[in-house]
Amino acid sequence: MITRVRSSNYRSLRALDFLPHENVNIVVGDNEAGKSTILEVIALVLGGRVHGRWAADDLNPHWFTQDVVKDYFESLRNGVNHDLPTIDLEVFFKVGTAGAERLRGLHNSADQDCPGLRMRVIPDPDRSVELEEYLRLPDLPELIPTDLFIVDWRDFSGEKVTRQPRGLGFATVNMATVSSSSGVDYKLRQLLRDFVTPQESAKIALEHRKAKDSITSGVLRSVNDRINGEGGSFGVGLQMDQSANTNWDMSVTPHIEEIPFSSLGHGRQVSTKIALAMSRNSDRTRFVLVEEPENHLSHTGLMKILARINDLSNGRQLFITTHSSFVLNRLGFDSIHLMHRSELVPLSGDSISDETIRYFQKQSGYDTLRLAIAEKIVVVEGPSDEMIFNRAFQSIKGREPRECGIDVIALGTRGKRALELARALNKKIAVLRDNDGKDPSHWTSAAADLIQPGKREMFIGDVIDGHTLEPQLVSANDVAVLRRILSLEVDADVTEYMLANKTESAWIITESGMDLTWPDYIVRAVDFIDGH
Repeated sequence: MITRVRSSNYRSLRALDFLPHENVNIVVGDNEAGKSTILEVIALVLGGRVHGRWAADDLNPHWFTQDVVKDYFESLRNGVNHDLPTIDLEVFFKVGTAGAERLRGLHNSADQDCPGLRMRVIPDPDRSVELEEYLRLPDLPELIPTDLFIVDWRDFSGEKVTRQPRGLGFATVNMATVSSSSGVDYKLRQLLRDFVTPQESAKIALEHRKAKDSITSGVLRSVNDRINGEGGSFGVGLQMDQSANTNWDMSVTPHIEEIPFSSLGHGRQVSTKIALAMSRNSDRTRFVLVEEPENHLSHTGLMKILARINDLSNGRQLFITTHSSFVLNRLGFDSIHLMHRSELVPLSGDSISDETIRYFQKQSGYDTLRLAIAEKIVVVEGPSDEMIFNRAFQSIKGREPRECGIDVIALGTRGKRALELARALNKKIAVLRDNDGKDPSHWTSAAADLIQPGKREMFIGDVIDGHTLEPQLVSANDVAVLRRILSLEVDADVTEYMLANKTESAWIITESGMDLTWPDYIVRAVDFIDGH
């Protein structure tokens, strides 16, 4: 079991200290937040490869966090000689993890006695003179000279690592694309190899070499004889390639029900990759890294895949990134890690009640993920409240809420659940609700343990101005103005009409563009959520 993942100066992760759950870990966050990079770090430290290439072969200046590089070169121009930035990636294992005990030691940044692996990108000590001369050159590009760096991969005992340690198998499933002309990318080939025993692989390799040699000594011989006989070939001949690039596993293409993998639709390719990753013996795939399983899948297909992940996850530790509330709710809302500004905020039973976790797990219809990702949240009861709040905010602030990083979400009467979630995720939130004929203090007292002034607050209109939004609006404005906006007859009861046509009335008021006097509790909510 992986207990900790640390990363410094790698891509977008300037400083990351990730404490994963034992079974399922779901990483959510906005685009470019670094979710995929976390999976990449784990795969890189466990397997030594990135994008199918050995780390030393793929190393380039863009591995380094841009802000760190910028700060270094700025200090260099100002005559301050700081040490060059380095990359430090670590994966810690629980003591007693099968296959990891031989990796145990104290050679880690936490000085912790446990098994683990560490990969550092550091200046090559044998080329220090070249590096010093390079850094004295004028007009240096703001790029780390990685050709003068090395990748140092060791276990926590201090021993160098040259290949993926036995017993710590992992599977990475990335559904975004397939990268080769055969439709089989490196990660899928890695999955397929594990289904073939070493003995079978040796036999296949032998027969594969024989077949290529047979073609070379057979039909190609006559072709080469003709070429040589015609002259002008300068000794050039044709042979079947026997190099490593043409090993049998690079030539064999998987088929699904007699259909080549490359000919399958993206959805089927996604489900096949996940099925292969999850079907192997858990001793050979202790860790499964899945990136956005919802990609290219229909709702029905996604349900099947999630059920399969649930069924086969025992004995494995899963790391999943997603933008889907359905995935989040079904695979374990209590396993969420929010990625925000390169930091992870864990959500567990210690910070949110089991009842609320179960509640959100059962909800697939509304966007739970918006609550987790939004920088600031406003929760209202329904679509009419959402439209009116958005219009009021724009009228008061001159901008729409989303332009200020504020997400307005309609969650019915579930404001207290949202407050609890916001507390767990340390989010700023405003909850607006109807008073339903009870003094506002009744509702704020019921949520007192969740409310924190300046951080999490509840806004409710006075009973005297009406029980719901509609009479609150009528109370705050000239009835004649509302009647004109709504195109009602002179003797029409505005409150009665608005109550009977909540959404339509809110839409007409919003579309009219007219500035109304907004109920006091809405004004206070606008000022609160847009404040600092």
